[in-house]
Amino acid sequence: ALAADRKRLAQGLAVVGVVAALAGLTLTRQQTRVWKNTESLCRHAIAVIPSNYLAHDMLGATLEKQGRQAEALREHLRALEIKPNHADAHYHLGIAYIRKAQFSRIEEKRALLQLALEQFRLLQQYAPKDPRVPVAAQNIEALEMQVK
Repeated sequence: ALAADRKRLAQGLAVVGVVAALAGLTLTRQQTRVWKNTESLCRHAIAVIPSNYLAHDMLGATLEKQGRQAEALREHLRALEIKPNHADAHYHLGIAYIRKAQFSRIEEKRALLQLALEQFRLLQQYAPKDPRVPVAAQNIEALEMQVK
């Protein structure tokens, strides 16, 4: 009787193990869709917590790299609506304005470069020890000459 009980226990544990493994595979498959790439991860994070300024800024940087300028600008601006002193978003937004200015008409270019200039100044103000501050200072110097 003891041997039969042990055998049933072993079979029951094996079944539980298989069910747990299948459940784990299903969850892994679902998570893989979320973690597929940075864009999907950021969008998922924003869907779960809409006020996630880090996810908005990271999504903006990702979209910027894909050449999706208008979407990138919206995400950086959203990050700054949520957290106005977020240095990363100011830096990324400054870069995004410069890139947009490169493909803009003359009359719009100056305004975009002025917006970029403001973002780099805000980076200096909010995060004076940020390692990008020297680059921001160079950008400010170059932009000041272009917007005059």
